[in-house]
Amino acid sequence: MLPLLPNFPTFEDDEEPLIPSSINRPPPPTAIVAIETFPEFAAIAAASSPSSFAVLIKARAPPLSTLRRHDGRAALDLVAVLDVSHSMAGRKLALLKHAVGFVIQNLSPSDRLAVVAFSNTTNRVLSLRLMSDAGRTEAADAINFLVVSGGTDIAGGLSAGIRILKERLFRNPMASIILLSDGIDTMDCFSLAGRRRSSRRTRDFLQRLPPPPGASGRSTPSVSVRTTTRPS
Repeated sequence: MLPLLPNFPTFEDDEEPLIPSSINRPPPPTAIVAIETFPEFAAIAAASSPSSFAVLIKARAPPLSTLRRHDGRAALDLVAVLDVSHSMAGRKLALLKHAVGFVIQNLSPSDRLAVVAFSNTTNRVLSLRLMSDAGRTEAADAINFLVVSGGTDIAGGLSAGIRILKERLFRNPMASIILLSDGIDTMDCFSLAGRRRSSRRTRDFLQRLPPPPGASGRSTPSVSVRTTTRPS
């Protein structure tokens, strides 16, 4: 079990996913499959009655790019884990807000987004919200109000993001975590041994990712963690 984190309410306030049939999507295009036949004999005499003969059939599917433009992807539950430590002050925080704003604008109405902000403490600043017009506005407001403070507890931020996905009452088919930070975990990192402990602690949290539904092992996680770092 992941440890309980301070300042975290229960996750009963997550917004429920959309029912797939309620999503307004354009109808799929009419798929035209081109078929050509090449018989063994171009013609058969009326007096002849062969019991069998070979026919080569050539089938050509419609262009894949055409189908991809119309097919909708599976709905996503995304948790943005954001570093708001002192080292992110100024331009770095502005870039972080711009990057998350881009994500917000490109999520579909069936996707849900949660936001975790961490420094030396960890807070969920946005529960899982559908990215409708109202949800995008709420998410953008949460991002714009972020301010920097404290140290960098990356492991704590990742732990919070993983916990949100593990303990959510409702689930979209896909789930992912995106981590935005400018450096390494500074909690207990005042010595080489401390840095090694911190690195192990972060890896330990990554190992806690749950296996996919129906899988018996833990080799393939059901959520992915994408880490983006910028040099100080």
